[in-house]
Amino acid sequence: MEKVPSLLPKKMTVVIKSQTWLSARAIQCACKQASGIVRGTRIKQKKRLWQIKQFNKNKMFKKARKLQRYYDKVKVSKPNIGNICPELDERFVKMDFNNKNSFDAWITLTCLGNKMKLVFPIKKTKHFNKIIENGTIKKGIRISSDKITFNFLMNKPPLKTEGSILGVDIGIKDVCALSNNKYTNFKKDIHNHTLETIQKKLSRKKKGSKLFKKAQKHRTNYIKWYLNQIDFSNVKVLKIENIKNLRMGKDSSRYMSHWTYPIIKNNWKTSLCGLVSRP
Repeated sequence: MEKVPSLLPKKMTVVIKSQTWLSARAIQCACKQASGIVRGTRIKQKKRLWQIKQFNKNKMFKKARKLQRYYDKVKVSKPNIGNICPELDERFVKMDFNNKNSFDAWITLTCLGNKMKLVFPIKKTKHFNKIIENGTIKKGIRISSDKITFNFLMNKPPLKTEGSILGVDIGIKDVCALSNNKYTNFKKDIHNHTLETIQKKLSRKKKGSKLFKKAQKHRTNYIKWYLNQIDFSNVKVLKIENIKNLRMGKDSSRYMSHWTYPIIKNNWKTSLCGLVSRP
């Protein structure tokens, strides 16, 4: 199709229905998500093609060839969905947070087809409890083999009108440096680790292994812990260093390849409240 609709036509869903036990409602939900994936992949391919033309225009032929190889490998009509979690809306999900037992909540999934009914016990995390105090939980969820992801509608905090302007540089050995020269004195966590030692640990692990994933989780937890120690009570505007395409087209060491400045930058959004974030 030249133009993929958000809701697939009935003639396509009827064919799918003849090949699966899923209900018509579940097929519709899956097709809607699949359509979004294909449309998103097409948009990314258009952006890559535009970037290839820009590289050639500016005589950056090595970068153009590298991006062209990646462009040619992507299958637009059937992208890789190995890491995609099914999204289920309120038609399938029933949440019970008032059941007084050893679990905090029960999630019931119905209308999947074949008269199937799935019930999952849920334990709330500290992060869940913190978010639910400031927002409203939505009825849709994402589900994977080992966890359920909830969606929240967050209230927009009021902007501060008093305070100072704080600039932030994202670091390699440390998470960040502040423009007011108040460098953090809590660089080591309770296990005596810093961002540098965690990234060195990552560079020694085999990519994709259990120990590698464990080290990745350690890095994310450390970054969140680090940012939560900083006092923003007298800050009204936050200016974060805007880093883009730092390693594009360059060979990096294993240590530098695990310097994930986007993770640091993105975690500022969840660590701040009532601040204006500007690059």
